[in-house]
Order: sequence, then C-alpha cells, then structure tokens
Amino acid sequence: MRQKANNNGFSLIELVIVLVLIGILAAVAIPRFHDMQDNAQEASIRGTLGNIRSAIHIWRSNSLAERVDAWPPYAGFPQNVIDVPMPANPWAAGGADNNVSDAATSGDTKGEIDGGNNGWQYDQDTGDFWANSDEGPDGVGTANENEW
Repeated sequence: MRQKANNNGFSLIELVIVLVLIGILAAVAIPRFHDMQDNAQEASIRGTLGNIRSAIHIWRSNSLAERVDAWPPYAGFPQNVIDVPMPANPWAAGGADNNVSDAATSGDTKGEIDGGNNGWQYDQDTGDFWANSDEGPDGVGTANENEW
C-alpha cells in the first residue's frame, strides 16, 4: 500500500493570488488615507479659529458691558483672551508656529498672508483673527477661509 504524500503548505498559485488581492486592497486604501493629514490640519485650524474668535467676542462683550468700545489689545494677546498657550498653526510656512502677528502694524487685512511671519494674524482695530497661511505644507489643501 502506498502512503499519500503529506502536502502541508500553500501552492505557488495560492500565494500569488493572495499577494494580488493584498495589492488591490492597498491600491484602493492608500489614496483614502493620504489626505487624512491635510483634513486633520484643516480641522485643527477651523477649531482654533472658532475658539479664539469666540474668546475675542466674549472679551469685547464684557468690554461693552463696562461701556468701553474696544477689542482686545494686541499687547498681551492672546493671554488676555485665553488662559492657555496659543495653539500652533499646523500649516504655517516654516512649520507649525504659534506666534500671533499684529496685522495693524503689518497693514494686512483679514485673509492676507504676511510672508515674513508664521502662525496667526490678529487685528486689534477690527477684532479679526485668521490663520497666516494659504496652503498645506505639501501644497495640497488650503487654510484660506475664502476657499472653504
């Protein structure tokens, strides 16, 4: 009586089929995850803008309640508005930066980008606050609110 050969393992064709299927799944999945960093950075900027703008308007409301028509002064900003350190702008030109530039001094208006400064822009004359960047670090996406 002849014994059957003990074939433990996979044949070459089975391994090739599995590798092809993994390649197809990777080709479909990788593009979906590629934009996640840009989406996260945009969400971070939007959240920061909303929070800081809300704090600026609360400061102004308190000021108006005391019959003083003023926006928070640039001197001491943002510590005079928020109790935590200023979050970094993840799309700042030179990498993440949490500096706040005085738009009144640079002459910039809301939405303009000051190439010499990174981080954020604040105009104490109007209370405007915006991200000082117009596109993501890889040139994809935008931090320009006019394009959202």
